[in-house]
Amino acid sequence: MSFPFKKITPKVFSKTFLKDVEMEVLFTSVDFHDDEVFQQGVRNLFESNFPNVITDEWRFTEDGFTVTSDTETYQYGFRPGATRARLRFPAYTTFTDMEKVLHIPLRYMEISCARECESITLRKFNELKFEIEKVHGSDMVEVMEQLFSKKLLTYMNDWDQITSQLAKDRDITRWERTLYMDDAEVSGRVVYGFVTDVENPARGSLILKIIMQSSGDSIEYDGDMVKGKLKDLNEWCDSAFEWALTPDMLSEMQQS
Repeated sequence: MSFPFKKITPKVFSKTFLKDVEMEVLFTSVDFHDDEVFQQGVRNLFESNFPNVITDEWRFTEDGFTVTSDTETYQYGFRPGATRARLRFPAYTTFTDMEKVLHIPLRYMEISCARECESITLRKFNELKFEIEKVHGSDMVEVMEQLFSKKLLTYMNDWDQITSQLAKDRDITRWERTLYMDDAEVSGRVVYGFVTDVENPARGSLILKIIMQSSGDSIEYDGDMVKGKLKDLNEWCDSAFEWALTPDMLSEMQQS
């Protein structure tokens, strides 16, 4: 389906339930991970940004490498033909926070002699805790309606199935639905649903995952192009986010 909403200027909300944001780039390059120049380039990159991971025996391999900060709020991944960066709350509050760390994956692509970007992806994961007094179908549906907009729920055609399942089997722990959308340059997914506590089904989390990815043919690598594409994907992510939420929830998030 085509995008059911227009792209808007992203807002910065006073309140948020954003948990983490991740960018990933898949690219083509010369396969030379055993090359000494490449190895030294990666070593220099890591020594500059992650000095604690380098040892005398260290060597980049086909399995790649993942680096996580002590606070677990920053994580970077590097492997042949791919790189990613993940920021967890509170490290991420606006897209500027992602832009500040892009030099690390971009430098890795330069060291890899990246030729073309096969795909550029931005993912945003939101989680909102809830608790209800009684667990039966209508209560769970009501919880979802408090967060997810009618426009989003219009695409859910199995209300009765959810209601009957929850009423019949009170230990259901997860339900999700994925909405796919695309246009000429961007494809997207909006994943929404809930997860409940196994020991206490009256408690759980509402889940909203938004994934936007560049679509179409591979694009010749350029650092500024990657930055621009990610900024564009961020605007699509935030547009989907506002479209997916109720007006009341958006209003509450804007309050200090």
